[in-house]
Amino acid sequence: MILMKRKIKLFTALFTVAAISVAMFTGCGKEKSNVSVVRVWTGEGATKQFMDKKVAEFNDTVGKEKNIKIDYKVVMSGLDDMIKSSYENGDGPEIVSGSLNGLKQLRQLGYVVPITDVAGGQEFLNSLDVEIPETSTYMSDGKVYAFPTTCLVGGIVYNKDLFKKVGFVDSEGKAKAPETWDEVIEVSKKIRKQDKTKYGIALPMKDGFVWGYAMGWAMSASSNGIEYDWENKTVSCDSSRNLLEVMLKLKEADVCFPGSENLDNDTARLQFSEGNIGMFMGCSWDVGVLTEQFPAKCDWGVAEYPVIDKNDKYLQNGQIGSSMRIGKSAKTSAEMEKAVMEVYKWLYGDEIQQYEYQIGQSLPYRPRLIEKFSNIDVPEQQKEFNKLRNVTRTPAEVPSLKIEGDTSTVVYEKVWIGEMTVDEAIKDLNTRYSKAFKKGIEDGSLIKSDYNTDVSYKR
Repeated sequence: MILMKRKIKLFTALFTVAAISVAMFTGCGKEKSNVSVVRVWTGEGATKQFMDKKVAEFNDTVGKEKNIKIDYKVVMSGLDDMIKSSYENGDGPEIVSGSLNGLKQLRQLGYVVPITDVAGGQEFLNSLDVEIPETSTYMSDGKVYAFPTTCLVGGIVYNKDLFKKVGFVDSEGKAKAPETWDEVIEVSKKIRKQDKTKYGIALPMKDGFVWGYAMGWAMSASSNGIEYDWENKTVSCDSSRNLLEVMLKLKEADVCFPGSENLDNDTARLQFSEGNIGMFMGCSWDVGVLTEQFPAKCDWGVAEYPVIDKNDKYLQNGQIGSSMRIGKSAKTSAEMEKAVMEVYKWLYGDEIQQYEYQIGQSLPYRPRLIEKFSNIDVPEQQKEFNKLRNVTRTPAEVPSLKIEGDTSTVVYEKVWIGEMTVDEAIKDLNTRYSKAFKKGIEDGSLIKSDYNTDVSYKR
């Protein structure tokens, strides 16, 4: 099972700033004098079609019975700023999602409220079969703002058909996943040699995706990650050496799908689905992508991330999804509080959670749902990702450092294009990270007891 830690950091991408639509800010929670309109704003586009249908059903049944109407909006760009502006204008939604940083800011500004501050909130939390981690993602000043809902698990996604063609199989003649990075390069070379129109691996570097999720997550299986020395006030980014050296080996072997620098993740997965790529470093959400968005034309499988050394393995990165937050507009009246809690409970009911699992969008986090969904018919690859929970960690919450100069992604890209050596990159990162770490300790903004940086993920 994914390791529960008191300190959890979730990796998330920030949404880009977009123009604010005036239409989003019209309406004040009441459609008619006796109907409570609960506005739900989310950036989740993958389930929009399903959710639009389920919202319509809710409004026509339970909603009519209880005088509640859900106004469900999906905002694919600029959600954080749109939500913040709506609250500043005094017309924010009752239930919201967003990036972790965006949601944290909303909480600090008082635009979202604890679940227990809403009528029926404590009873709802008591009904959940889940322990809520005491981290800033879920709690503040002892009050609960969100709870864990789903899991994101990583692994290598590989084309079994290509592997069989080049003879990378087990004793029974079945395609086998590479266990080490040397094997990744070995099978990639065989694929290129057998058919020059095929490629061993995809490295989608556009927007930094490969560094943050794809290869970044994959390399977690080979090290403990960044190390923080509170006594000496230093940071070691030496684990990044594994990432950089493997990336350069793949580049030198000439086995990558062309144009890595400008390759986005969707294009990489589309090419994989067409049978043109041998493997990529994926996540559990890719099941939905390769069965619905880009139906795979090849037989494919999922396995643990490859490692540098078979005898030196670590739990690999994972992520826990959290529930949406309740906006302060939910507190405008007793009727609205009741309506918001009714909708909130519905959003995290079994039916919605089950659908997300069935389409390969997410894996359930709550123990009861894991057990309930165990016999549901889902793609084999979904089951393979589910098994990887046993070798998955959720990284401990680490200090947020104010780094001067280039981000780590920029440094990595400089190594990729030859502007820096690996040694120069590691030295640069260690120096600047340590400087920021030391400054934070000395000015009191970083306190060791707030973090859990001593955890070991060694298997």
